[in-house]
Amino acid sequence: MLSVDFKLFLRSLKRRLSGQNEQNEPQLLMRYPHQFLPLIEPPVEGYVLRPYREGDDSGWMELLNTNGQLGVWDQNRIRSEIKSSVVEGSQLFVVHGEQIAALASVHDRRVFGVESWEIGWVATHPEHRGKGLGRWVTTAAIEVALGLPPRPIVLRTDDYRIPAIKVYLKLGFLPTYDHVSYSHRWRNVFLTLGGDYAGYNPVLEKGVAS
Repeated sequence: MLSVDFKLFLRSLKRRLSGQNEQNEPQLLMRYPHQFLPLIEPPVEGYVLRPYREGDDSGWMELLNTNGQLGVWDQNRIRSEIKSSVVEGSQLFVVHGEQIAALASVHDRRVFGVESWEIGWVATHPEHRGKGLGRWVTTAAIEVALGLPPRPIVLRTDDYRIPAIKVYLKLGFLPTYDHVSYSHRWRNVFLTLGGDYAGYNPVLEKGVAS
């Protein structure tokens, strides 16, 4: 019997393959409504947090492709991302030796008609998962966004990315209901998450703009 989270993955994959996710049902949206940083455990020794450096493109591309949930990346897509929306100085990496182990960035984007700071392309290399690196690099990106001119701080995710959604909720992000599809989709996500996460699901009317 298929688990609920695997059913969510199949449903989301079907939407992506059919183009519905872009045309009718956008990615789920979450908003960070606080003016303070989340409290997280100290990072594991041996890892360093730093901004982008010239020459990081190959390691950045390799992590995104290895992650397996963020599409296919090449040098042109990396360069296009840097030029189009990444806030200068906000592309952040957690490195282990010479390897990029986790990353996140802040993007200048218009989301549902509202100028927003979007935390984007959050990913951890499979070899380095389970060490809190995603929480660390996302918190660093939130810190950058809080230091910018005031705007909503948001991130987008997929229905089936249950482990990532758990991290975002614990960091203080809340679900928003800016799209007609969000109500039932968030309901399905929280059914999967279970009772321990019920308190993270307040209904935020037009969450981005509030």
